[in-house]
Amino acid sequence: MAPTQGDVRMSLQTPVEEIVSGLHPTLAKFTAAVVRDLEFQAFVVDHGVREGSDVEAKAVSNVLEQRGIQTRVLKIDWGTHERLAELPNFESLARRYRFRALGKACRDAGINSLFLAHHQDDQVETVMMRMINGHRIFGLRGMKRDCEIPECHGIHGVHESGALDTTKDHAVSAPPQVLQRKQDTRRKRFQPKINLATEMGGVRVYRPLLGFTKSRLIDTCTAAKMEWFEDHTNKDPTITTRNAIRHMYSTYAMPTALAPLSILSLSEKFEKKHDHLQKVADSLFEAANKLFMTRSGTMIIKFPDLRFLESSLSPDDLKLVASLLLRQAISFVTPQEHARLHSLHGSVCRVFPEILKDVEPSEPVIFTVSGVQFKPMPPSISHQESEARPEWYLSRQLYSSAGSDRPDIDLSTCDLSHRDGSWTPWMLYDGRFWFRIQKKPRTPLTLRPLQKGDMVDFKKGLGRFDQLRFKDILRQVAPADVRWTLPAIAHKEWNGKEIVVALPTVDLAIVDSQRLVEWEVRYKKVDVEILKGGGTEII
Repeated sequence: MAPTQGDVRMSLQTPVEEIVSGLHPTLAKFTAAVVRDLEFQAFVVDHGVREGSDVEAKAVSNVLEQRGIQTRVLKIDWGTHERLAELPNFESLARRYRFRALGKACRDAGINSLFLAHHQDDQVETVMMRMINGHRIFGLRGMKRDCEIPECHGIHGVHESGALDTTKDHAVSAPPQVLQRKQDTRRKRFQPKINLATEMGGVRVYRPLLGFTKSRLIDTCTAAKMEWFEDHTNKDPTITTRNAIRHMYSTYAMPTALAPLSILSLSEKFEKKHDHLQKVADSLFEAANKLFMTRSGTMIIKFPDLRFLESSLSPDDLKLVASLLLRQAISFVTPQEHARLHSLHGSVCRVFPEILKDVEPSEPVIFTVSGVQFKPMPPSISHQESEARPEWYLSRQLYSSAGSDRPDIDLSTCDLSHRDGSWTPWMLYDGRFWFRIQKKPRTPLTLRPLQKGDMVDFKKGLGRFDQLRFKDILRQVAPADVRWTLPAIAHKEWNGKEIVVALPTVDLAIVDSQRLVEWEVRYKKVDVEILKGGGTEII
């Protein structure tokens, strides 16, 4: 259980019976028994913005410790920021720093479930804020009851990573050099069935108190003789939008349409709508023919014709399903943390022209959205009828010619004092591949995309067998320009020239690469279960 600052701290000692009272009696009794056997670790976040916050954080910690709950105070490090409360993005910064501190604390303590005490009043305020900011439909669902931890993208062991044990499956997870040596010894050609391991784990956030009002939680604390603390700045309507909304609800009689019950009803309506349409999109994606290539982070997919849904869904809902279906496919390939649903509307007409009555069908063309390039593939000889739907090749958007968007990582400065000895901590490269490196100190290495100028020298450095299979590997895994998105480890020689010594994700390395570097690589966490339907292959 992790309280943050202010009134969310009050609910840590809410009786279990209060939390599970809405369940079936048998299930409630079972849940209460299980929860009592759990060991809780509390985190109190001290933002350090107002005077006396450290004293209050200590007081909260003492109350919890007296109740037998181990507690740790997390002090936010604001770096060089000054006059914090006056920053125009103070709320978003505070949220980011708070979740990153909580995420790292959970990881270090071996915790993967983080319970937050957001309550029903918080939900009403959140939905109102989103209405004010122009959110529509799914944006008005409010806070989720459970989700991956936000604001922690790229932190290994916190955000959707950290639970993969490579010692249990060497055929998938061993360092690429090991796989390569086995293949060389047996003189086998490239085996595309050997895919990269995909990450697992991470911290998930749960909000079990969203069904309870603040007043009810206060009554529960009073009955349990549990002291709670409130941040007095939460009542100042001039500080934040949330405070202004809170003041408005506590001071004025709101019209029926904006009353808390109406706002909650609206939120629940869109939550149910989202869940229903997401299930439709998931089933369509699962049934689609697709090939997912972990070694290059690419996918070939044939999207279904959506006209069969016209009788069961409204035109607007059909467009939403199409957008959700696109987002599902994009999530496997994009270097971005999320594909925003509102950014996909323009892509729907390119992939699903059959559902847009006011759009004239046209030949499919290459386009890019959310960092992913969609390329229509030439139809096979057996599928050249005009009615045949195209297959799409999804790959990471090509880097600009100027190279300003290239994800270069200087490995020379990586910290080698990690708990695994000479291995660096895990690094997220290009939002898709998790790497860790083992190298000699002060070895000048860079992790960057493969470039055309690397090809001649790299091929010369390969062993004879790898030279024979080099083109075959790229043709299967990263054809044409896609190869220029492959991660490469480059060594800077004494004369300043960079030589690529390894293409880790496709198991290729020059003969003496182990003298310079070894590595482990995994693909980002993706929903592998949803890939198993239809004619799916994973390589």
